[in-house]
Amino acid sequence: MSRYVILIFVFQLLIALIHGFWAAKKKQILPLEKMAIIAFIPVAGLIMPYLGYVLPKKEGEGDLVDVFDHNREDIKNEIRYEKVIEIEKEVNYIPVEEALLLNSSSVKRKLIMDTAKEEAYEYISFLKLAMSDSDMETSHYAASIVMEINRKLQTLIQKAAADYERNNTDAKSMFDYVDIVGKYYKSGLLDEGNENRYGLLYSRLIEELMNLEYYTEALFKDKIETDIKLKEYINLMNWIEGYHNKYPESETPFLLRMKYYYITNNANGINQVLRSIETSHVNLTREGNEIIKYWTQESA
Repeated sequence: MSRYVILIFVFQLLIALIHGFWAAKKKQILPLEKMAIIAFIPVAGLIMPYLGYVLPKKEGEGDLVDVFDHNREDIKNEIRYEKVIEIEKEVNYIPVEEALLLNSSSVKRKLIMDTAKEEAYEYISFLKLAMSDSDMETSHYAASIVMEINRKLQTLIQKAAADYERNNTDAKSMFDYVDIVGKYYKSGLLDEGNENRYGLLYSRLIEELMNLEYYTEALFKDKIETDIKLKEYINLMNWIEGYHNKYPESETPFLLRMKYYYITNNANGINQVLRSIETSHVNLTREGNEIIKYWTQESA
């Protein structure tokens, strides 16, 4: 009997080694746990690691193949996920939508839950996409986080509004109010009616903040782009001109003027801006150069 046991052991050890060599040849990683099962569990060890191929499993359940068979692509996905989460928590390290295409639902869930630990409103587009994921637990996690983001932003807006009402001449209180309203307005959480309402509020608050002599390029740009989106054109050119006067070397006032002329189908206006840029000392970025080049060719 002991001879048969030894023969079975040697046979299974040989099978385990063959698996190891085959995995190495295919540039895959065969876990030691699987090799140990094959080598040291008599007879059953030859079957156990492959039950996942023949036994049906319910959605979301794992199997022995899931546990042991981590080939190189699986490990690449795990490393890619860790880069997304750990390197300065930058979800944009890779196109984040790729995470939803990974085979492992647990990776998707962990990625979604990790966004809740950061400034989650920055990942709204990803979370909204995850809400329609085929994995029900993933979509539930995403929906829960989106609802919580919406609740937190509304609470912050109420607090900032109350602080501003107590002291509407304090630039810091005003800036905090403008900042949180802008985040909510640009979050993608609002329906069309509320987006219009918060857009008007955001534009008005920026104007009030600037009346306190608080200026930044970002505020000018947001004010003008918001008004363009809302089709509030009455004082738009005055704001663009004011932006240019404050920041004469910036390309953005020129590009915003062109954007307005494009939306209003004013080809002459676009040509006028192109000529103005040629005689100005504006510092063009790569993006600005590409836009100018495109419209120069269109006007030719």
